[in-house]
Amino acid sequence: MDAVWLILGIVLVAGVALGTRRCWRLYRYPGSREDAFGPAHEAERQELDQHRDAVRSLRSTARQELRAARDRVAEVDQAYARQIRELEQAWQQEHEDVGRGEHGGSLGAVSLYKHVLVFKERDMPLKDLSSVEMKRDESHYYLYLIWPKGYKDYESFAFAEYTEQQVLDLEAAITNAVISEKETCADRAASIRTIEAKLAAARADTGPRQAARQH
Repeated sequence: MDAVWLILGIVLVAGVALGTRRCWRLYRYPGSREDAFGPAHEAERQELDQHRDAVRSLRSTARQELRAARDRVAEVDQAYARQIRELEQAWQQEHEDVGRGEHGGSLGAVSLYKHVLVFKERDMPLKDLSSVEMKRDESHYYLYLIWPKGYKDYESFAFAEYTEQQVLDLEAAITNAVISEKETCADRAASIRTIEAKLAAARADTGPRQAARQH
């Protein structure tokens, strides 16, 4: 009995497989049964298969080329965005507040830092200072800070509390710091101009992105 059921199962499976194959051929070669199965149309069926294979190949190639083109566009767009972002970050860094900077010494109410001079509790940018001069009278040394248009501030140092060398050292330190800060500011301004020019050129240069989209 088991053998009978086994045989029936095999026959059923074979029948389903055969039916499926016949349906597939009828779908693949539409028309009459003769078109799908007849020997007279074998050459036509082969030619149809070749055309279909060629179409599939063309479609596959087109999909690959489309993916490659999209990848190129994405790559160019990412490179463009990265370039703009880096330039904008560089521009932002050049405009960041540098603060006072490293402390360079103090004397009386005067404290020197890398970027500013703290004078009587006021922060004065070194880049704005024109020059510094030391003078003296019978009892004091005087340190004059000269600003644009001739404006002056000064601090006095009594002989009893400070030596001439201390005041001279501070004068020299301030003078050197002013020169260094002006050079730094000039370099920063030049760097900003360069970055802005590159940024403008990068934003205006749409050629690579347009070319990537046209191919």
